[in-house]
Amino acid sequence: MSQFSKFAPEEFPGIESLDNFYAVQRKDGYIPRCFNLTEGKIPDFAGVRDNINPPLAAWSEYDYVRQTGNVERVKHVLPHLIRLDRWIETNRRRKDGTYWFSDGAAAGMDNSPRTARRNKFGNDVGWIDLASQQALAAESIAKLAAILDDTSTESEFNGKYAERVVFINDRHWCEKEGFYLDLLLQGLDAEDYLAYYSSVKTVASFWPMLAGACDPSKRKRLVEHLRNPNEFNRPHPVPSLSYDSPAYSADGMYWQGGVWAPTNYMVVRGLLRCGEYALARDIAWKHIRMMNEVYREFEPHSIWEAYSPEKNMPSLVYKSERYSGRALGYRLVRDRFCGWSALGPTAMMIEAIVGIETDYLNRTIHWHSDCMEEHGVRNLQYGPYKIHLIAKAGRNKMDIPEIVVESPVAVKVDFRRF
Repeated sequence: MSQFSKFAPEEFPGIESLDNFYAVQRKDGYIPRCFNLTEGKIPDFAGVRDNINPPLAAWSEYDYVRQTGNVERVKHVLPHLIRLDRWIETNRRRKDGTYWFSDGAAAGMDNSPRTARRNKFGNDVGWIDLASQQALAAESIAKLAAILDDTSTESEFNGKYAERVVFINDRHWCEKEGFYLDLLLQGLDAEDYLAYYSSVKTVASFWPMLAGACDPSKRKRLVEHLRNPNEFNRPHPVPSLSYDSPAYSADGMYWQGGVWAPTNYMVVRGLLRCGEYALARDIAWKHIRMMNEVYREFEPHSIWEAYSPEKNMPSLVYKSERYSGRALGYRLVRDRFCGWSALGPTAMMIEAIVGIETDYLNRTIHWHSDCMEEHGVRNLQYGPYKIHLIAKAGRNKMDIPEIVVESPVAVKVDFRRF
């Protein structure tokens, strides 16, 4: 949510929601996945054994300061991020280097068939998303430290980032599939246990793109998976589970094919980082268009928690009572769910379709676009200011358009065609 609220931090103070998590951080660095502020404890449904969330706070904090220029916040949050990273490295990394979530819910992909959902902490899985998120976290912490001229921390976490990227490619890349895969571990209690590639292809395998872990050859193969209609290029991309999986559901069934804004945003941002601007825009455009069609055609008219990959409807989910297990049947996911679903018509629209990336720290707007019509953004958050950026209609695709900037401060616009 902080990734769309960064465009209107005064109206939607989303980054401050992370302060609730920092406030309950233990002295050893652990931050619980869920916390009941009223009762002052971790709720029962959050599980046991120190459940964690995907460690995305450092990435969000770095994006926020690039958008808003709020360097003072960095001074406050950096110690929390460092302590959390060290706790995860100590408590969520095995002797062979693999990372583990306690279950699918901790990874955010509750009922994904990527795990057996057994009552065995970590489910004997090496999670590709957590490995990639830890690489992204290390890179982001190093960049935040650089903002504060903390060269020691910057150097330390640049080293951690390099090590984690090597690990991702050495252990999780399956050359035969041309894909990053989870690892299934056999005989975990033994000294020398075995690791096999999982056969389940999920949207989690695109996290290495966002982490900057892909060389050009691997990136090319990941793009092929995203373009393949038998895998992730469905009417509403990107399904959480590959179309050729036997567990895939055209109704979404939550993480058995459902399309989710946070993972779509991850894919789009990863593509933008890799310079795959056209595909990033295409996926973002299809996602927003399908959201709009569901809003117009499906009742109640709403923004939904997740969507079907095949139909103009929200995703279904199978519900049962939390404690008794009594079946409640198939139901629609949550409606009126601005939540992360607002990523589509805000962050994806601005960053992938209009093509604007704000870097206030370097007083620069990076703009990638192939649009020949007049386009831009008014009231764009640029540090503490609101500015207008409009690219005039062009005649030749190779020409840089006339750009009108209305701003109280100087703005460097780096405009590139693709």
